[in-house]
Amino acid sequence: MTRKESILGRLLVSALIFAVGGATGWYLGHHAFPTPPPPEPPSTNVFGRFPVSAKIELLPDGRTARLLDDFAYIDPDQRVWLAKKGAIVDGASIPKPLWSIVGGPYAGKYRKASIVHDVACEERTQPSEVVHRMFYYACRCEGLPEHEAKLLFAAVYHFGPRWEVRRVYETRIVVDDQGKKHPIRVARTVPNALAVTRPASEKIFEKLKTLIDNENPSIDKLCHIDPSEL
Repeated sequence: MTRKESILGRLLVSALIFAVGGATGWYLGHHAFPTPPPPEPPSTNVFGRFPVSAKIELLPDGRTARLLDDFAYIDPDQRVWLAKKGAIVDGASIPKPLWSIVGGPYAGKYRKASIVHDVACEERTQPSEVVHRMFYYACRCEGLPEHEAKLLFAAVYHFGPRWEVRRVYETRIVVDDQGKKHPIRVARTVPNALAVTRPASEKIFEKLKTLIDNENPSIDKLCHIDPSEL
């Protein structure tokens, strides 16, 4: 074999190895080991979430507690319900006759929900129905069973604090980058007077509990019942 034939042979072998290796790599890359799909985003609780733990200090009166840090609940619509550091909560937004059935505000699986509900009932920047519905979802988020959460919702909706809010507009002056002043209208919500809560009793709540246990009505249906007629 001449030197020229030897060099040509080596070139042919190298080309063959390159071709086979490339084809094998292409096959393995596209068939044997496909690229894994991107990881799925973490699932979210359909009832919202509590992004931080509640830090409270029980006060000497044995009834109230003070928030030691900001606390919040994020509902299923991503609305943030904030309870600021220093807020005083006492579970008063939950009718007391219900406590003998479901436990006090700091005893059951709705302690976190009762904090944001108390604060929202005090601030009243949203209508009471919106606040009470938030309480239901916060209870479910905290792990309270559906029937118990519905009983709590019915209790606060029919016998807890009730109010409406209205929008008022005021004119403010803003200065642009050129130093020119411009009047703008700014809206804010103002709660109407707090409605007088209806009297409640353990007997009424026992009837509500029986209705919910037997029929499991929706939240909307619970809003339209008249507990006094049960």
